[in-house]
Amino acid sequence: MTHPQRLRAFQRRLLAWYQVSQRKLPWRETRDPYKILVSEIMLQQTQVDRVVPKYHEFLKRYPTLKALARARTPELRRTWYPLGYNVRPLRLRRMAQQAMRDHHGQVPDSYDGLLAMDGIGRYTAGVVLSFAFNQDAPILDTNVARLLSRYFGEAARPPRAALRGHLDGGRSGAHAKSNKRLWQLAAAVIPPGKGYDINQAMMDFGAMVCTARAPRCPTCSLRRACRSFPIEPSTRPSASLPGPPARLSPSPGRAPVAIAGAGRIMVSPSTGSGSLDQGSRARSRDKRSASNHDAPRPRPQSVRVALAVIERRGRYLICQRPPGKFLGGYWEFPGGKCESGESWEACLRRELREELGVTVRAVRAFGSMQYRYRRGAIHFKIYRCEIARGRPRPLDAAALRWVKPSELTQYRFPPANRNLLAMLQHGSDHPVSC
Repeated sequence: MTHPQRLRAFQRRLLAWYQVSQRKLPWRETRDPYKILVSEIMLQQTQVDRVVPKYHEFLKRYPTLKALARARTPELRRTWYPLGYNVRPLRLRRMAQQAMRDHHGQVPDSYDGLLAMDGIGRYTAGVVLSFAFNQDAPILDTNVARLLSRYFGEAARPPRAALRGHLDGGRSGAHAKSNKRLWQLAAAVIPPGKGYDINQAMMDFGAMVCTARAPRCPTCSLRRACRSFPIEPSTRPSASLPGPPARLSPSPGRAPVAIAGAGRIMVSPSTGSGSLDQGSRARSRDKRSASNHDAPRPRPQSVRVALAVIERRGRYLICQRPPGKFLGGYWEFPGGKCESGESWEACLRRELREELGVTVRAVRAFGSMQYRYRRGAIHFKIYRCEIARGRPRPLDAAALRWVKPSELTQYRFPPANRNLLAMLQHGSDHPVSC
């Protein structure tokens, strides 16, 4: 079968399958670009069954771009809970604010307009153009990348660059070439005027038939022309994306590790409670050893966190984490995690605006530190700064307090902050590491 024949067979059979097997999802009942954008941001690294009820609740609370643009951070995060990845609602709000400011309160209907918006990359732009504006725009998410790579024989396993296409990060070498080929395929498979249907069909087929761990090859309607058919159980790849470190409850005597900034916590794995007998421990070790031998080692996580040291009349500003959240009651310095591609200083200014409602001036880096844990490292950069406008308010904290350096030890801070406390108490401006 030639490539054009294989392509036509893919289009014909996939669209026929979609007509009878498509999933009934609420965001497919609208062409409102705002609602489609909300659903897409929610669906990034979150399962469909978790998104559906939250999608309805979110749109009831924020039915328009204007309503979302005016949302306050604490309420926005409460409405988003428990979808996780809590930077997403803040990013979505920035999109709404930008649409109100630069696009007359409308979601842009062009690639250039969408890509100019903060937080929208090639994949998200394709989703909005295809599903809201009925344009023949390609998309490439995990399901689509897996389906295309298997059917057309691009790779035995879709590379991470393609699987993470919605992040639109820069790639190089073999990853960039493979990613480019899959994007070309995603565009080539779209019949004229059928972008909406073929894109929805590929997403459904990858989620329901050509799955990562147990593809339904014997009953697959594309099997006759699929270059990977049949996929043997021993060679079935896991195309799942690496997730964030698990949130584990700390074991007795083991303190958690926190990233400063409300809602940004990583916990080092616990080591066991000591309740197993010696034989059970040995069997558990053997089982873990065998499992770890076969499983790929997870990629170390590297996180960048910008912290602010704001001083007034010899006192420092600290924030208390809200009760009910992980490490509720702990105190921390204002700041938070840098987003992908965001500079340290831009992160700091954004976090202070979102968490305290202030803008700052005279931002000066005065130290750095690093906290290593089993799955990676947290890189902190500390800045001294002055408040230029606004009065600090606990927009995303239980309380704020101005304290003297000598009083810092009276407050409970996460272990990752201890060297910063020492720096402030001893007046040191030298980088340190944990």
